[in-house]
Amino acid sequence: MNNNINLIAFGTFGIPNGFRQTPFAGDKENSGRIKSFDLNTNAIKLFPDTRIYSIRKQHINGNNTIAYAVYSFAKEKNSDRGGTFIGSAMVYYNKIAEENLTIKCLDEFHNTLITNTKNINQHVLQVNHSNHFNGLKKPADFDKLELNLKEFGELNFTMTSKDAVVYNLIKPKTLQDSLELLNVYDTVFFTDSPEIAKFVNEKQLFKLIENTEGMENEVKGIRIQIEEEKNRKINQAAAQVETRINQFEDSRHFYFDHNNSLIKSAKDQLSQNAVQIDKFTSQLNTDRAQTEKSADYLIKLGKSFDDQKSKLNAAIQEIKTGTKSPEEVFIRLGKDQQQLDEAKNKLEIPVITKLTESQKTTFFSNNNSTLPDFRTNDHDQVPERSSGGTSLYKVMAIMLFLLWAATTAYFLYYQPEKVDFLRSNQRVYKTNR
Repeated sequence: MNNNINLIAFGTFGIPNGFRQTPFAGDKENSGRIKSFDLNTNAIKLFPDTRIYSIRKQHINGNNTIAYAVYSFAKEKNSDRGGTFIGSAMVYYNKIAEENLTIKCLDEFHNTLITNTKNINQHVLQVNHSNHFNGLKKPADFDKLELNLKEFGELNFTMTSKDAVVYNLIKPKTLQDSLELLNVYDTVFFTDSPEIAKFVNEKQLFKLIENTEGMENEVKGIRIQIEEEKNRKINQAAAQVETRINQFEDSRHFYFDHNNSLIKSAKDQLSQNAVQIDKFTSQLNTDRAQTEKSADYLIKLGKSFDDQKSKLNAAIQEIKTGTKSPEEVFIRLGKDQQQLDEAKNKLEIPVITKLTESQKTTFFSNNNSTLPDFRTNDHDQVPERSSGGTSLYKVMAIMLFLLWAATTAYFLYYQPEKVDFLRSNQRVYKTNR
């Protein structure tokens, strides 16, 4: 079963139901979100023995869709209101079949609908709701459509609230060429009825495109418009990349200047600390190694920054030449920038702190110590000398004094010639001074 395509029948049924549409095959999940195929009869209107084809775009629940529809004139029961109709539609999700096969299946389904006299007889609807249509069945080749699906291409699915009517011979080639019109219009109608074309022209709500030449000119104009918009986006994207390059350069200079300054400051502080605290070799060597590692890593980062700049310049060429779409380029640039940011975040510069004055004083005032004394707790303080130690110092002082007095007496009383010699030398010393 083909779930990528909806088959829908619809019509205007008058009071009380009005317009109704019912899916008969395909994707049931999204069928309720399909926009109404009702016509704005103030802008376009069916007349007896006339038919209208249409092609339109719609975004449904994350899917891009293209819908083909065909309308035939049909009167409502017990009403002479004009512009009423019965119709059929096929809705494609994300991919589309060949136009000639699509029109073949659509016409087959529609003919089954309108040739059944239980549905319509003598141009008058015989049912009051699309749920009550009789004898409907899938076209013979409906399930084969899925085997011939193709991408929509670069069709713009942005809604514009603009519709157009092509007045020309209806044939698959006309519908095939019309797909490009959906870049500008939400719905494009096709008719070969002069009455319908006249009505559209008088109302001026939809743009009327007449004959093959008019349609070709419209398609050419749209192609030019698309190309101009494409070039505008390319130039805009290239300009954005150039702005990124400038911002990148500014960021690079700031980043390297700032971090080189930090590294220089770290090295300077390391040198000062090495002079002040020569004993802390283990920590000093660790800090020095980490700082040099940071400096080496920063040098390596320079190549990463150069590579990133080359990628940015290459990105401009890819966008301008169309090798890559702006979206692809920006996704890749985002990943490249993320990798560079991760590399930048790996740069670790050690924070080298300056010794406090108390640390320096403690270290340099203790020549017999191998490490500064940072003890602060009361139980870590050096205990005071005991009273016994003080008495010992006093005894030693008295003994030294007595020894000095004895020596002086000896020289004065038992060695007077040596005393005279000392005194004469003292006079010579004073004279020389």
